[in-house]
Amino acid sequence: KVQTGAVKAPVSSEPSNALKEYREKVWRSVLSRVIARLDPETNQCVMLALAAFSPRVIDSTALLEAITKSSILLQNNATDIGVVLDSAMALDNDALKKALSLIPASISKDLEIRQVVSLLKGLDVKLEEHWKVNDEMFGLLTKNEIDATCGEIGIKAAIGTGYPKLIGGKKDDLVNAILTITGFEYKGRIPKQMRW
Repeated sequence: KVQTGAVKAPVSSEPSNALKEYREKVWRSVLSRVIARLDPETNQCVMLALAAFSPRVIDSTALLEAITKSSILLQNNATDIGVVLDSAMALDNDALKKALSLIPASISKDLEIRQVVSLLKGLDVKLEEHWKVNDEMFGLLTKNEIDATCGEIGIKAAIGTGYPKLIGGKKDDLVNAILTITGFEYKGRIPKQMRW
């Protein structure tokens, strides 16, 4: 028997480099937002974990910029750590608490992604509370990958009989259509290639 129609290329289970970079950007952004909203006790636990794991993961330049933006008067351009300590000891309690809370938020952008994921898991962060599928993610996928993702998260079933025509059309039209389904709940539908 001769098969008719195009044969789909198998969808790789390994995300493309572009999708990996996008995913990493999303994960780092989520961690940054979560850390900025931590309660004081959890914030201190993260600070302790960072200091015990590797103090080098704290970006001192970013920390000092954040302290300056917060109008906290910390002597940060001294060549002697004792001068910095003296200025820290001169801070009132509120300024000291605020300055300390900025330490976990100053994680280096060079922190390995597996450590970012480790922090996200340790803080029990759920990606579905911070992100949902969007045109930027779908724009990084091939049509075969979009098709597989639509099947995985229920978009294909939600569109129903009109789906084959959409998948056969232009990619931009496809992405627009799959992101504007009336009554479809996008929140909580995280494709496996975006999960940590």
